[in-house]
Amino acid sequence: QGAQELPWLPRCLPENVGMIVSTLPGKTLDEVTERGYEFLKIEPLSRQEREHLIRSFLAQYSKQLNSQQLQTIIDNQKTSNPLAMKIMLDELRQFGIYEELDEIIHQYLSADSITEMLKLVLKRYEKDYQVNHPTLVKETLCSIWSARQGLSEAELLDLLSDNGLPLAQAIWSPLHLALGESINDRSGLMNFSHQYFRQAVEEYYLTSKAEKRVFHKKL
Repeated sequence: QGAQELPWLPRCLPENVGMIVSTLPGKTLDEVTERGYEFLKIEPLSRQEREHLIRSFLAQYSKQLNSQQLQTIIDNQKTSNPLAMKIMLDELRQFGIYEELDEIIHQYLSADSITEMLKLVLKRYEKDYQVNHPTLVKETLCSIWSARQGLSEAELLDLLSDNGLPLAQAIWSPLHLALGESINDRSGLMNFSHQYFRQAVEEYYLTSKAEKRVFHKKL
């Protein structure tokens, strides 16, 4: 509704107010450029930064990689993108089978794009969180996708209802926690935190107009 052109953001701020914002290329960057704001393009992570990030992130969870695994990730140009690196590290910290770690690293580094990496994450969610609800991940994410302004938790649990009753917290909470930073809560409404995740959900689950219509109709 025109929000990306920033009509809601005052052109003149009080002298004692400073502001730092971030955005992807597109309408918003075009607008701030036109306004004459100073901007800094975030450069790819250096090899040294990648190594530091891997070690420090995994150390928080008492985990580490062997030297060969560490070098494999650092050598791959894909991990110079901070978001790609974050996706990779989030998956590594949650993966519990050490013998299969090399395969997981290869799988994520072989993905063609951030969106493809996120599709791998969606597959992992399906494997981990659908024991008691066989379509939980799809229904959750497609319901959020179909809501223009996002959904409250109560609204979502109603949409996921079973036998007329809201979905039990015991089923919903593990997936909610796993989604983590992929979902934002703005004024009580859940929505995707970045466009890459929305795109991954759309490409993975909603490949036709008919499928999109189903969720819009349900909403």
